[in-house]
This record gives sequence, C-alpha cells and structure tokens, in this order.
Amino acid sequence: MRAAWFVEGILRRVTTRDRASAIVGDLVEMKEQKGAVWFWLAAAGVLFSLVWRWPIAFVASFYAGAWSFEAFLMATVGIHAQHIPEDYPWAQVLWGIVLAGSCAIALGVFAGIRYGLHERATQMVSAWATLAAAVIYLWWVPAVLVTCIASALALGLYSVCAREGRRASVVAWPAIVMGVCGFFWWAAIGTLYQNWLKPGPWGSDDMLQHPSLGWLVFSAMLLGQLAKLWVWSWLRGWLAGARKAEAPSEML
Repeated sequence: MRAAWFVEGILRRVTTRDRASAIVGDLVEMKEQKGAVWFWLAAAGVLFSLVWRWPIAFVASFYAGAWSFEAFLMATVGIHAQHIPEDYPWAQVLWGIVLAGSCAIALGVFAGIRYGLHERATQMVSAWATLAAAVIYLWWVPAVLVTCIASALALGLYSVCAREGRRASVVAWPAIVMGVCGFFWWAAIGTLYQNWLKPGPWGSDDMLQHPSLGWLVFSAMLLGQLAKLWVWSWLRGWLAGARKAEAPSEML
C-alpha cells in the first residue's frame, strides 16, 4: 500500500486526482499477478508517458524564443537591416513588439507541443506572434502595416467580446508580460554582475576571462523561461477548473 500511495502522490502532480487514482488502482490489481518489479516498471512508464511533452516543450520553447529574439534584432537594428526606425517613439514601439513577439513565439511553441494546436490560447498567441513578425520584417510597407493594425484590432475585439477569446487572453497575455519582464530580469542581472566584475566596456578577452558571466545570464534566462511557462500552465489549469465548475450550472 505504501508503494501505491507513493506512486499516486507523484501522478497527482502531473494529472488529475481521479485519473491518478484510477491508474494506480489498475496497477495494484495487476501487481498481484505480475509482481512488484512489473508494478514499478509500469508506474515509471505511465509517468514518462504523462510528462515527456513538458521537457521537450520547455527546450524547444527556450530556443525558439532565443532564436526569434536574435532574428528580430537583426531585422531591426542589425548591420544588415534595410530599414531602421530612428524617430521617437517608433523605435521604442518596435522594440516592444520585438520583445512581445519573441515571447509569443516561445509560448506558441510550448503550448503547441505541450497541449496541442487545437486550444484557443495556443491559436491566439500564435496569431499575435504572426502579426508581430509581419510588422518587424515589413513595417515600412504601408499595406502590410495597415493590414496588421486592422488584424490586431480585430483580434483585440475578439479577445474582449467573445467568451473563448477572453479565456484565451487570460492565459496568453499574462504569460507574455511575464516573458517581457523575464528579459529585463536577466538583462539587469547580467549588467549588474558585469559591472561588479569590471566596470566599463568589455571585449572578447574579458568574456573569456570571466565565463561566470555567461553562465549567470544563461541561468537567469532559464529562470525567466520557467516563470513564463509556469504562468501559462497555472492559468490554463485554473481556467479548466473554473470551466468544470460552471458546467453543471450551464446544463440546468
């Protein structure tokens, strides 16, 4: 019984209470026939089948966000950028779109792998990511800019007026905001530590002499990524619970 209690406690961390109890009940029944070794192997297999998507989604989301952020920077302020906005406040607006767009791409990859493309929140964050990419790469084309603004207004109205749109926005936008805050988090940590190591401008030799700076920034980026995905997962689970609670009243 201790083994069953231990396995059920772990499974409750990754699935619902009822589902965990049902799985453990089936395993306990088969344990009497196949033995304790089979029980633990089967429990490990069930746990892996429930959690394998999360680490893959985490890694894919992290690299998708980092790659898109670097690509967006090269398209806006890189040496090969064809059109660089210089007038205030358009450069700052584009910077905000770069940050929010890269966070939306990272969240879209995570949610698509972890929960599937059929969910409304995944579709919404992917739509915002598409609009951000279009503005970043073609903002100087009037037709594209007008189309993106109109699409953003329509998507915003859907997020406010439609019930499913509001639910999706409750999941998507707090996670995007957390991702943007995460950028300032690791940038501030890295800057403060760099100034503590050696005030003033740095060169490539300085980076080689102080590899701890790179590891610190990388660790801070992972923490920011974890916070962003935790916000998405928690809000999604909270809405799922609220929807189940509303279901009986909707049937009356």
